[in-house]
Amino acid sequence: LTTAKRANNAAQRFALTSRRVVDNGMYILRSFAGKRALAVADGSIADFGNIDAETVSKSNVQKFRIKYMKNGYYRIVNVRSGKAVGFENEKAGANVRQRTYTGSDKQLFSVQVAPNGGIQFVGVAGGKVLDIAGTNNASGANVRMAKADGSKEQRWWLQKTTENTSEIVVERALRKAQSQGSATSYYIAVDVTNHRTIILKRSGTSWVVDKNWLCSVGAKSTPTVLGSYTVGIKGYSFGDGYTCYYYTQFYGDYLFHSVKYYEGTFKVKDGRLGEDVSEGCIRLKLKNAKWIYNNIPEGTRVVTYK
Repeated sequence: LTTAKRANNAAQRFALTSRRVVDNGMYILRSFAGKRALAVADGSIADFGNIDAETVSKSNVQKFRIKYMKNGYYRIVNVRSGKAVGFENEKAGANVRQRTYTGSDKQLFSVQVAPNGGIQFVGVAGGKVLDIAGTNNASGANVRMAKADGSKEQRWWLQKTTENTSEIVVERALRKAQSQGSATSYYIAVDVTNHRTIILKRSGTSWVVDKNWLCSVGAKSTPTVLGSYTVGIKGYSFGDGYTCYYYTQFYGDYLFHSVKYYEGTFKVKDGRLGEDVSEGCIRLKLKNAKWIYNNIPEGTRVVTYK
């Protein structure tokens, strides 16, 4: 580029294209202050889970979907919890937490290029910006709203990312347990597509993963039922020409039980797991079927889904 006397020619004419500051997508929001990223504290999936800044990792706890809304603002939703980032009030120092998205101005941000480089997220309500408390680069530092001052603690750069697939199965189960609950302190989620039986245990007002097992589910001709059920009767064994041990009913003839053994023995006849091979029941390793038999009380919610 050079300067030149004004002339009405193509070399001096430029087309301007309007672009958003941030495209819709999944990002790690990395801070200019230390090797930290925006995160949900303790991996919470509950409403009002706290937002902090933690050492960068590949966890879905640090991944957020940023979406441009029709009103010209953005919402920021955590990948693991499905909750939107928001702040408590319009004052400087207001704490930042996650919550089910309601469309409130306290859950919406404008996105601007910061004066010293990077991105700053400005709360629609109050006009304050996302800010990391303190300047010692500590992992786990609280995130709050503050008056813009151009500091590194208020500037972010966005790293495109994808979901950590190893966490997806667990996160789906946690969200289901959180939204549906159970009559007991346990909840069983069966991800039919991924062949996982996940035992969740109540922890205060939330749920934590207690067990995560590979299982087999119904064959295409005899599929596992999908829906919400409850634990019913239990028994030691059943079978004709084979034996399955430690069964726990969750709906009609649909059971959790061990893999198939030769009748009356503990010699494995069909030990396949991670496949669609059963008559509709959930097959597990013997020790896992026994654990459910011994520990999961009647009335516990069981949810099967794809």
